[in-house]
Amino acid sequence: MSAPALVVVNGQAGTGLALRQWSQIEAVLREALGDLQVLTTRSVAEMVPQVQAAWDSGSRRVIAVGGDGTVHHLLETLVPLAQRDADGPPLELGILPGGTGNAWARSHGLPLSLMKAARQLIGAQPTPIDLPQVTLDGQRRYFLSISSAGISGEAAQKSDVPGKRPWSYAQYAIGTLLQRRPLTMRVEVDGELWADGEYWLVAVANCNSFGSGMRIAPDARVDDGLFDVVLIDGASRREVLVAFPRVYFGAHVNHPRVHIRRGSEVRVSGDRLGMETDGVPGQADELHYTLQPGGLQLLVNPDEFRPA
Repeated sequence: MSAPALVVVNGQAGTGLALRQWSQIEAVLREALGDLQVLTTRSVAEMVPQVQAAWDSGSRRVIAVGGDGTVHHLLETLVPLAQRDADGPPLELGILPGGTGNAWARSHGLPLSLMKAARQLIGAQPTPIDLPQVTLDGQRRYFLSISSAGISGEAAQKSDVPGKRPWSYAQYAIGTLLQRRPLTMRVEVDGELWADGEYWLVAVANCNSFGSGMRIAPDARVDDGLFDVVLIDGASRREVLVAFPRVYFGAHVNHPRVHIRRGSEVRVSGDRLGMETDGVPGQADELHYTLQPGGLQLLVNPDEFRPA
């Protein structure tokens, strides 16, 4: 008999939204998935050993109830376990958006309502999507949506606080823009030097949105085996501020200061660059991005999910 599906509820996500609504959506999930093992957590340190224990007891179907950071930390825990046990049943991951940003749901037209998202899991099937990873100064991270460096990384650092709101990231991004200068970065795509100079931001995208709805890479897909790499060059602050609202509609891609290229391997280097992966901040001198096409089985309703 197979182990029950594991549901990880982040009690901190969305200022407690996921936890407050859990009792309402539990019955829907049981209808969709059968027996459940529910883990309610308030920190990564608390979550990791319990998820590892559930995996070792046979759980291969995992549902994240939380935000982009919740999914990121689950991937960090689960992907190495799945690779270790590659001859067994694969990891199947489902996502219910209960955070503040919910970039994954926004990118793929999925409901931002936890109840509606839970109902969509009825009839869900495992669907292969690309699995990106970044090695920063020798440390590997897995992610799902977008990783970026520059003012976005610094904004993620500032907004990584309890009680943040959907507009917090944009607020901190504008504040960082007003305080800082473009950063010196070198960007290689598929082994070829693409950019070397001063830039505000480079985003390596597996899907189209980050930062609570900014469509930074509007044509990115999760099933094409490629990153969309978006570069914003050293425009004046005024130019960036005037163009900033266009990113919510993906219209910034027509601006002469925005450059886009596709590739399967990306290297970004600079001096202690602020960076983020799925909104989780970090810092590095060198970032090396690769992806595994079809490397993750995502639980989605095929009638509702769109890869781009």
